[in-house]
Amino acid sequence: PYQAPVQAEDLGKLKVNVKTSAATKALVETGNLANGSELGISMLETDGSDYDGFANYKNVKLTASQSGSVQVWTPASDVFLSTTEGTLYAYYPYSTSVTDIKAVPVETDTQTDYMYGTPVPGLSNRNPAADVVMNHALAAVRFNIIRGSFFGAGEVTDLAVSSPAFANAATLNSITGELSAFSGQNEKISPAFDPFTLSAGGVVKDIIII
Repeated sequence: PYQAPVQAEDLGKLKVNVKTSAATKALVETGNLANGSELGISMLETDGSDYDGFANYKNVKLTASQSGSVQVWTPASDVFLSTTEGTLYAYYPYSTSVTDIKAVPVETDTQTDYMYGTPVPGLSNRNPAADVVMNHALAAVRFNIIRGSFFGAGEVTDLAVSSPAFANAATLNSITGELSAFSGQNEKISPAFDPFTLSAGGVVKDIIII
């Protein structure tokens, strides 16, 4: 059927606000991402097709300025909404190499706290503001290493985990949060960190795992 062209006055500019979920499983434990953080968003129609036919509304980079309640997220290029209802998807951190938001590469080498956004449906020119809640895609093992009764120097120079249940690489579907294509099971996951000396109060160290 014939579809009238979208007029400029009918468009609304997408506005995005980002928060992290309260139930953290990894290392970002505050309600907001840090100043300068970058995430990727994609605006799709309800059937998963390009919004209004615009392929460039996929994997648009958003950059955070400031923090807390005054934080603002600025897109690298504007996304304009028409009367067409669409759904917003998001993942963190942004990467130019992501060509499919259903297949975002994740890994443990860089100890990145990968996240995916809860989808925000029903967006249009009448409802252009999207509040995105970012969910942690991976997990973390937390250690609290206490000196106890040990009387030696107590310098710790390495810390690692391994398990058949842990992987060091996978693929994240940022629409559903599902992980697949696991690799590196049972291999040592050992992030680089500065050596430290044991103390009575203990030293907390985290290792992100898949």
